[in-house]
Amino acid sequence: MEKQFDLLLVGGTVVTGEGMRRADVGVRGEVIATVEPDLPREGAKEVVDATGKYVFPGIIDVHVHPVYLDTVEDCSRVAAYGGTTTLLHYAYARTGDSLLQKVEEMLEDGLAHSLLDFSLHGGMFEAPKQLQDVPQVFEMGVRTFKFFMPYIKQGWTTDDYHLIKGMDMLADLGGMAMVHAENGGAIDYMEDKYLTGPSAAAKYFNITRPAAMEEEAIFRAIRMAEVMECPLYIVHNTTVRAIRHIREAQEAGMPVYAETCPQYLTLTQEIIEERGALAKIGPPIRTAEDRAGLWDALAQGTIQVVATDHAPKHKDIHGDFLEQPFGS
Repeated sequence: MEKQFDLLLVGGTVVTGEGMRRADVGVRGEVIATVEPDLPREGAKEVVDATGKYVFPGIIDVHVHPVYLDTVEDCSRVAAYGGTTTLLHYAYARTGDSLLQKVEEMLEDGLAHSLLDFSLHGGMFEAPKQLQDVPQVFEMGVRTFKFFMPYIKQGWTTDDYHLIKGMDMLADLGGMAMVHAENGGAIDYMEDKYLTGPSAAAKYFNITRPAAMEEEAIFRAIRMAEVMECPLYIVHNTTVRAIRHIREAQEAGMPVYAETCPQYLTLTQEIIEERGALAKIGPPIRTAEDRAGLWDALAQGTIQVVATDHAPKHKDIHGDFLEQPFGS
């Protein structure tokens, strides 16, 4: 006879990938053993009444940045309070850094201090020099590597030559390329044209980072991934304009995956003028039409992932909008 449950959640509405239903959840050890209505309570070590509540499996947040104000431990503690049980951190190699060293450091930090299960993405601010580390990092178990298509002024951009080179490497290794997709040259020009002073910055922020330039970069990344036969993951999609390109690639059988974030599913661009730098994120929050389109794409499966892009900064913000950091 199979032993009874260590933990029994009763009376809740269980949410799974197939939908929602009234059921009990029986746990043995750290494993969900059974999800069925009216499980026997006899012998259960702990019974929790979840009547009137939604019961989720542990949430996986695949887009987290513990490199600004908090640490791997901080991230894991806060995430656990919200029901997240697995985090994927970005191990960024900034200009002049070794990607291998940064991954080793974050892996050591996570193993010592994370309260949750975790894994890592590699991220490159200086891809021409850091791509050489990709094979070694891949052997450590990191399979996904992020490239920045914007941020030319900041020196973070991966140009098309090194982006397609990186995709070629990852295709050979069996990994996946991740892109922050915006047209960096167009954004830099638009900033020079419109952002002439602090008072204009919030008003014109979205004009300088238009949805069309996100759409263009996503289309370009998809075409390069197609040529190299490299799986592609597009982070923080914000605009309905790009959805058709993603869907067309998926329907053609390409391994193209898309993510969006709660801020893009719940807010609209008016908040940027209302809240100033507190609402400064990149890519920016867009229109109500974009928001509705993201929900549709999520419902249809074109967007498969919702992740936070957790990247906290100081809330006490003063001065020039342009000089304030991006956060989310």
